[in-house]
Amino acid sequence: MNLPQNSFLKSFDQKLNSPFIMNPSRFAAGMATTWSVTGSLGTAARSGAGGGDSTDAITFGGFINGAWTATAITEEFNGSTWSAGGSMSAARAQGGGGGLSGDAFTAGGAASTTASEEYNGTSWSAGGALATGRTNLSSETCKSASDALIFSGHTGSWSTATEEYNGTSFSAGGALSSVRGLTGGAISASDATAMGGHNGTTSVATSEEYNGTSWSSGGTMAAARRQLGSGASSSYGYAVAGDTAGTKIKTTETYDGTSFSSADDISEITNNHSGGVNQSTGTAFIAGGQLTAGGDTATTKAEIFT
Repeated sequence: MNLPQNSFLKSFDQKLNSPFIMNPSRFAAGMATTWSVTGSLGTAARSGAGGGDSTDAITFGGFINGAWTATAITEEFNGSTWSAGGSMSAARAQGGGGGLSGDAFTAGGAASTTASEEYNGTSWSAGGALATGRTNLSSETCKSASDALIFSGHTGSWSTATEEYNGTSFSAGGALSSVRGLTGGAISASDATAMGGHNGTTSVATSEEYNGTSWSSGGTMAAARRQLGSGASSSYGYAVAGDTAGTKIKTTETYDGTSFSSADDISEITNNHSGGVNQSTGTAFIAGGQLTAGGDTATTKAEIFT
């Protein structure tokens, strides 16, 4: 797909920063069952990246409101309000990333950069370079700056490549069985699930699980969707919102490592969020994203799952 950069971005404004993944059924009754609106972001952004949960979260980068100009801003969440964090050294959108407000990571992004950055709770610093620059990545791809997974995306064409990060450098991982971008999933370099995405022709409903060496087929979602993703192991996760066949949705599907089932929906139809989940407690968040009826208009809205 040889589109000019801006045309490509507008055609496939991702993210991967939209839905995200986990399975409420693995937690005790009464834990993480309901989405609710929380404090708003300071700046409306879409196609950024982030990580964390309902009490400790971070979001960074993205496109500002209706513009196709990337930002370097970082915002941190304390469970009720967002505050400004240190800015990235370079503006980026549609990159991969994740972590918490005190330990985060990002790599890749628009213009298919190879650069990565690590966050220590105050400032960002340069990390190791990807072997292959890529964009349209999953919004949450790691637990910290020392354990991350970058996979699929767009490198000039849709990719199956996987790279693992150890806090210093990237190394090649196993290739996905099928090309996909704008996908969701990943929690570490040794245990991840890629859910949905775009195969260059259409949105897909399939998933693949990663064991640190190779990918294998996982369950299939009821709704094919792209522009989703963040934080899924091979045994639990969920996908919320995204875009299916050109229509944005707010539905949620949980994953138990074998099959998907329906769960609580977010309050408003949006996609291209930042998001994250606590794999121990099941609490989660989404923030920002693209409004359904607003064209490229971004929102400051955030929701938590408790």
